[in-house]
Amino acid sequence: VWTASASGAHVDHLDRTLIYLKPSWQPALSRRVFRKQLGFVASFAKHVKFWEMQPNSVMVKSGTAFVMASANELIGYLPNGGSVSLDLAAMPGEPKARWYDPLDGTIGDPFPVRGGGEVKLQAPDGNDWALLISGR
Repeated sequence: VWTASASGAHVDHLDRTLIYLKPSWQPALSRRVFRKQLGFVASFAKHVKFWEMQPNSVMVKSGTAFVMASANELIGYLPNGGSVSLDLAAMPGEPKARWYDPLDGTIGDPFPVRGGGEVKLQAPDGNDWALLISGR
């Protein structure tokens, strides 16, 4: 769900191919987890103008991240946490960044990043994380 959302793709809840089934998983449990993730994406989307964004993989200079950006905002999804270097040349000044935990739906406190060039950010841990950077 997060990879698709941060890549500008469409997520269809009725598409059973998106439900990852391990032999140990019960189908009802996987649907419940999937619906919960959709709820977290919807909550995150309240902070972002997705309709103004375009996928922008060239902003990722190192690390693994899926990125969409507009002139004033950037969202990134780091599927394995870790660090990522992003080119914020198009976002001058000191935009604010926030980490969003896609596993429990919590959003962290804002912190400044230096816009106008490349910036290296470190996810809070090795789990997957979403990142919101806003220049407004």
